[in-house]
Amino acid sequence: MGFFKKMFGGSSFQDERAEGDSAFDAGDFQTARASFERALDRKKGATPDEIAHCEERMAVCLDRMAELHIEEAERLVEVGDLDLAEEELRHAMELGSSDEVVKRARRRLETLEKEDAVRQAEAPEELSDEDRWAILAGTWEDEQLDEYEEYGEPMRQALLTLHDGDVESGRDQLEAILAAEEEPLYLWLEVGRARMLNEQWESAEEAFRSFIDQLEDEEGGESRLAAHANLALLRDRADDEEGAMEEYGAAMEAFPDDPRPFLLMGRYLRETGAPSEAVEV
Repeated sequence: MGFFKKMFGGSSFQDERAEGDSAFDAGDFQTARASFERALDRKKGATPDEIAHCEERMAVCLDRMAELHIEEAERLVEVGDLDLAEEELRHAMELGSSDEVVKRARRRLETLEKEDAVRQAEAPEELSDEDRWAILAGTWEDEQLDEYEEYGEPMRQALLTLHDGDVESGRDQLEAILAAEEEPLYLWLEVGRARMLNEQWESAEEAFRSFIDQLEDEEGGESRLAAHANLALLRDRADDEEGAMEEYGAAMEAFPDDPRPFLLMGRYLRETGAPSEAVEV
């Protein structure tokens, strides 16, 4: 919260507590959570009972926010979007304060993963490598596909290996291609993703920045947006809220007519405790 405090803070413990209580009573748990969190940042001079009050109510807020993610997951299940449903449940597990809510999200996630595994096992036939490559290629920019085809069969096998879930082998294959190329561009994007999957956070960030730094102003399309989004996640993971916001801001600047960067920024502000700023976004 340090970055947001510098930008938006300044109220006293009592002011923040009062705002938190008001939002809590109105059922606005995101705003209440943020206010109680700021109050606890300013708890010097507050009584133990006042501090306990804020801590207890903030815990309730976290549970209510987690429950909203669980509800959204169920809605996504109904429309068949299981990947996003699983992501919502993971958010619920991260946010939840009580063991009960966290366990409920975890059990639902485990159930979904089992159901997904059964569905895949019952699939009538597996796609061929050619079909899978065509599906992947359908998501790329034209110049991205051209670059990957220049790398030939090793690139195809590397990406299909990653697609199969063998992230370590897929990364190693991509790294070998990277080492042999003098002027890679979109390859940096795939290397960054592979390093993220292998939890190589710092080198993943280096790869994404290498990709973005080489793009012309109007170049990159969806891949540029994906790189900024991944960099924001990496900065947030490093507890660098300002850095994460800079990445979302860069995406908003690069795609002023696309609502997705604005939605990503708004969601980030809400989850980090700045809901009023999220509304402005």
